[in-house]
Amino acid sequence: MKQLKIAIIFVFGLLTIISFIPTFFETNAQKLDEYQWNLPKGFPTPIVPKDNPMTNAKVELGRHLFYDTRLSINEKTSCATCHLQEKAFTDGKKNAVGTTGENG
Repeated sequence: MKQLKIAIIFVFGLLTIISFIPTFFETNAQKLDEYQWNLPKGFPTPIVPKDNPMTNAKVELGRHLFYDTRLSINEKTSCATCHLQEKAFTDGKKNAVGTTGENG
């Protein structure tokens, strides 16, 4: 009888612990994926919707898409072709030239 009580208490305790595991891992996974803004001094943190938070995965996807030529109409240029980081993401020209050669 005493062993049965111990077994019941053990199982109950184990079930209690197991019930908290998904919450623990979900919370920690969210913390690991929270994006840490690395902004210059004086720059405000961008406003991001609570239901669509910035994540490391989204930033990584954006980096890949920025250099992907498959997104252009002729599949020869990417955003990075004209939006040069060293020129504050501009092409440095007075008037931009589009992917198909049009002036903008």
